[in-house]
Amino acid sequence: MSDSPGLLKTKKKNGSVYYYWRATRAVSGNPRVKDYPDQSVNLTSVAADKRPELCQTFTVQLKDWLKNGRKNPKRYDGTIESLSRIYETHPNSPFQAVKYSTQHAYLIEAKVLITAVGKRRIDKVTGADVIRWHKKASEPASQRGPRRLRRAQGLVRHLRRIVSFGKMLRLHGCADFKAILSELRIEGPAPRKEAPEYHQVVAFIKEAHRHGRPSIALAQAIMFELTMRQSNVIGQWAPIGDEEGGIIAHGKRWEDGLVWQDIKNGVLTIDTSKTGATGKWIVDEYPLLVQELEKIPTEKRTGPIIIDENAGRPYFHRHFARKYREIAQAAGLPDKIWSRDYRAGGITEAMDADANIEHARQHATHSDIKMTGRYNRGSEKQTAKVARARAALRKREGLGKNKP
Repeated sequence: MSDSPGLLKTKKKNGSVYYYWRATRAVSGNPRVKDYPDQSVNLTSVAADKRPELCQTFTVQLKDWLKNGRKNPKRYDGTIESLSRIYETHPNSPFQAVKYSTQHAYLIEAKVLITAVGKRRIDKVTGADVIRWHKKASEPASQRGPRRLRRAQGLVRHLRRIVSFGKMLRLHGCADFKAILSELRIEGPAPRKEAPEYHQVVAFIKEAHRHGRPSIALAQAIMFELTMRQSNVIGQWAPIGDEEGGIIAHGKRWEDGLVWQDIKNGVLTIDTSKTGATGKWIVDEYPLLVQELEKIPTEKRTGPIIIDENAGRPYFHRHFARKYREIAQAAGLPDKIWSRDYRAGGITEAMDADANIEHARQHATHSDIKMTGRYNRGSEKQTAKVARARAALRKREGLGKNKP
């Protein structure tokens, strides 16, 4: 079965190539297909790697319509569910512009939203309703379990997302509801406070080598030293599009991870997958990173930098996470420290060292200095420096003797 059911590729006389999803190509042999409201969807402006998933989505919706006689799933009927489907499938939706991993996260949030309140009409919902939904979604899964604030936040976050797009399309009720949502302040999960310190990173790296995982030792060294996102270090796996070549496994293509070609003349340069910002780091300035790179023979420095020793290809995220946890536990690191916290650990260490926060922002390729502040977990070193600076000021001004 094709991974792009219903996809039609046409070539015009001027050489231009166009792509469409056609209902009659997706499902044949059923006379009711010709009655489907949306016979064709232009996918020319959609990125090639996104077309298969959209074709699959459109085909599932078509089959559902044929089976249950439902209305066109892409037609707005005023409900939250229909608006969410439009957001996911419209060729000009912001959903089409984000990475596959981000789309996956959005779809998880959409599922929570639709399951809870998908049938509610946009023009009938009040701010009080949203507060009640958030409260309900945040209830613990078990009697003694923690509140699920991240889940509840995702519900409201996706609601804001789809309503903003609905307003852009001038869909009924969306503009008024967006105004209501802008007034709401919803409780979210507490920001993460965990970040490994240098000695913990060193302990982890030593243990990774004992486990025969120099790849994970190098990955964590890069995240800590270069304050780089995990997704940019180990890469991501996305559905296969029309492009040829690349690293393929389990029906997906690897992308966005570090490759040896990113290091030229001693400088590692990448365009980050999340913000598109360009990051540049002089490799020799990072002793922990140099130490790990020197262990890799020159003849093996081709292709992806982080390679699963057993599979001979880049890691899938879940497998990497499992191996990281095994090594971290053996090294005595707390379970509350995650692999991706090493980026925050590097930023916190920089702030402890009195690094300029603007320089730290550039180092971490953050688009907003506020985000750098969030990644700075803070420490007693930083508060002690503030205390000493205040005491020094009092001494200079002759106030040190004025004791209570």
